[in-house]
Amino acid sequence: MSTAKPKPRPFYGWVIVLGCALMMGTTVGLFFNCNGVFVKPVCDDLGFSRGAFTMYTTIVSFLSMFMQVIYGDLYRRHRVLPISRAAAVILCLSIVGYSFSTKIWHFYLFATINGLVQVPVAVLAIATLVNRWFIDKRGLATGIAYSGSGLTAALMTPVLTRVVADYGWRTGYRVLAAVGAVPILLAVFVLLKEDPAEMGQTPLGASPAAADASATAAPVLLPETVGLTRAEALRTPCFALMVLSFIIILFCGMGVNPHIISYLTDIGYSDGVASSVSSLIMAVMIVGKISMGAVFDKVGAFWASVMTGLCVVASMVTLALCGTSPIMPYVFACCFGFGYSAGSVPLSFLVGENFGSREFSGIYSFLSMMSGVVASFGTSIIGMLYDRLGSYSSIWLIWSAMAVLCTGTLTLSAVLARKGNYNPAAIGRRK
Repeated sequence: MSTAKPKPRPFYGWVIVLGCALMMGTTVGLFFNCNGVFVKPVCDDLGFSRGAFTMYTTIVSFLSMFMQVIYGDLYRRHRVLPISRAAAVILCLSIVGYSFSTKIWHFYLFATINGLVQVPVAVLAIATLVNRWFIDKRGLATGIAYSGSGLTAALMTPVLTRVVADYGWRTGYRVLAAVGAVPILLAVFVLLKEDPAEMGQTPLGASPAAADASATAAPVLLPETVGLTRAEALRTPCFALMVLSFIIILFCGMGVNPHIISYLTDIGYSDGVASSVSSLIMAVMIVGKISMGAVFDKVGAFWASVMTGLCVVASMVTLALCGTSPIMPYVFACCFGFGYSAGSVPLSFLVGENFGSREFSGIYSFLSMMSGVVASFGTSIIGMLYDRLGSYSSIWLIWSAMAVLCTGTLTLSAVLARKGNYNPAAIGRRK
C-alpha cells in the first residue's frame, strides 16, 4: 500500500517579498516620500527657509547612505532581523520627535537618529533578504518588494495633506508615525525570516545540489554564488561608472521629490492638483518597480541600463515642461514614477548582474553608500539654488542634462562588466 507524498510547502520567499514591501512602504514610502507635504507648512509656521528646512532630509539621506557600509559589514557577521527590529522601533519614535520640534536643530537631531537606524529597515536589508531567497525571478521579487514605497505614499499623501491643512503639521507627523508603525512592526516581528533554511527550503532557482544544505541554519553557499569580491569590484571601471550614474539618478529622484509639491504650487497649480500629482507618482511607482524588475529578468544588464537612464531623462524633461500645459504635471507624474524607481530596483539588479552574488551585500552597500552620500545633498542643493534664483525652472534644465549623461555612463558600465566577465553566471543565462 503506497503512501501519498506530502505536498511541498508553498515557497515562503513570496511572503518575504510581502514583508519587504511593507518595510519599504514605511521607511521610504511614508517616512521619506511624504516629506514634501511638510515643507511649506513648517517653513511658514516656524520661519525657516526651504534650503535650511530641507537640510533635515539631507541629513537622513546622508547618514543612511554612509551607514550602509557599516551595516553591510555587520550583516556578514550577524543576523539581519534582530538589528531590523530595534531599528524599526527607534525609527518610528524619531518621526514622532519631529512633531515636538520648535527649532531647526530639533529637526536635525531627530533626522540624525532617523538616518542612523534607517538602513536595517530599508533598501540594504531588503536587497540582502531578496538576494538570499531568490536566484530565479530576482528582478521581479526586487521590484515587488520595492513597490511598497509607491503604494503607501500614494494612499497617504492626500490624507496627510488634509490632516496638515485641518489640524496642523505637528498632528501630521504624529499620524504619519502611527500609521507607519503598523506595517513595519508586522514585517520585522512576524513575516520576515532570515534564510530559506529556517523554513526548510532553498532559494528559488537553486540547483538540486544545494537541496541537502537546507538543513543548516546558515546561509546556503550555492554553486550559482559566483562573481567578484568587494575588493575586486572596487578596482573596476564598471564600479566607478555605476557610482557616478547612481549619484545622478538619486539627485534626480530623491533630491527632486521633496520639492515637487512646492514647485507645482509656485507655478500656479492648486494644493489639490499638486497633491494628486504626488499621489499619481507613487501609484505609477508601483507599476514601475514591478515591471522594471520583471523586464530586467528577461533583458539583462545592458538593456536594463539603457531603460533606466531613459526613464530618468523623461522624468526630468517633463518636469521642466510642467508649466506649459495643465496636462503636463500628470505626464510628468507618469514619467517620474518610473524615473524615481530607477534609484532602487536597477541598483540591486545591476549589482547582482554585473558583479555576481559572491559578496553582494558588501558590493551593494559600498556602491550605494558612495553614490548616496553625495546624492543626499541633492534636496538641499535644489533648495539653496531656489533660494538664490527664486525659481526652479533653470534647475530642472541642469538636472535634465545630467540625466542624459547618466544614461551613457550606466550603459557603458554594463558593457565593461560583460567584457570583463565579472559575473559568468549572468552571461551564461543570457546566451
